Amino acid sequence: RQTVEFLKQANACFIITSREIFVFTGGESLNIQNMSQADAENLLFSIADEKRFDGRADELATLAGYLPMALLALASILAEDEFETVDGLIERYRDKQELLKLTTPDYSNQTISASFELSYEKLPEKLKKHWRSLSVFPADFDESAKASVLDISDEEASETQKQLRRFNLLEGNPQTRRFNLHDLMREFTNSKLSDDERFQTQYRFAGYYASLLQSLDVMQSNNEENYYSKALKILDTEWVNITAGQKWAAEFIEKDESIAKLCTNYSVYARNFTTLRLHPHQDIEWLEIGLKAARKLGNHRAVVASLGSLGLAYYRLGEYRKAIEYNEQALNISREIGNRLGEGTSLGSLGNAFKRLEKKDMARAYYNEAILILEEIESPNAEIFRQNLAELDNNR
Repeated sequence: RQTVEFLKQANACFIITSREIFVFTGGESLNIQNMSQADAENLLFSIADEKRFDGRADELATLAGYLPMALLALASILAEDEFETVDGLIERYRDKQELLKLTTPDYSNQTISASFELSYEKLPEKLKKHWRSLSVFPADFDESAKASVLDISDEEASETQKQLRRFNLLEGNPQTRRFNLHDLMREFTNSKLSDDERFQTQYRFAGYYASLLQSLDVMQSNNEENYYSKALKILDTEWVNITAGQKWAAEFIEKDESIAKLCTNYSVYARNFTTLRLHPHQDIEWLEIGLKAARKLGNHRAVVASLGSLGLAYYRLGEYRKAIEYNEQALNISREIGNRLGEGTSLGSLGNAFKRLEKKDMARAYYNEAILILEEIESPNAEIFRQNLAELDNNR
């Protein structure tokens, strides 16, 4: 995933490998090495003035294993803290590395983690909290998401972003105005969250992306021009975050009714798109979570909607008897609560399933009953089922 932005460049070729020596067809080999001393020093000097290193830039680079992520964080400390000396930085960096070797001997990123530790210590407490909270984002995010998840104003979120970027602790794209933590940085900051802090931050994260899906539903209700193209663009940009929010809510569905409501929202408001973005069996898993949440909340209309969607999902898989099972449940509940739209839609869906099973008399009966109800409430779905009935009669 770290190479995605580079792969958009024209005439570029990338080899991703864990080998240090890569052998091509024909016998030629390529030695894959760390940065050179000159490149490492140039990177350090691009962040902090060369004088700040007092001739010890290569010593610092050697300690950092010539790894750019570590070098950026270390150079930023010198650049941002006028009272920091390279002597003190090297000594503390060496101590951090030794401590990590003792406490986490199996950890593979000790060199980078030690540089993050030094950066973390330099931050004010509030900025520490904001940096570690950003670890709940599994992908890049925008200003609005950042402010909501951190539970701060847009102005404070903007200032947070500026400060973290000065320390090279947050990556950003000026064209898209989206931000992200490097994978190694996310791993580090997530380890700094307490259990309660992680839960509360992830709750806000899941709530934000459920609200984003709801805003797409509002766009559709308002008949916004080019709704589907706009909605799909937003969905493609945020899909990793959306699915992470839904997964977290599903995991904690039994903990709190407000989380169960989030599960319902993910199921209902994403309904127009999950069939486009999920494998059919994943789509069914998503819908079953929504159904479980709706039942937990006693939200009968949401139960009907979830049952109908599950019926449609199985219908699309060709499992027509399963589709009938779910639509019959939806029909019974719709009649109990007086949901005429749900009743008419369930009847029409049963007609579709029986049509596929070649039980034409039953399909015809369900279609006729559905059309009567849907015409009565002036639903456009009546025309859909009327066309299906006409097709059934034409194929006698």
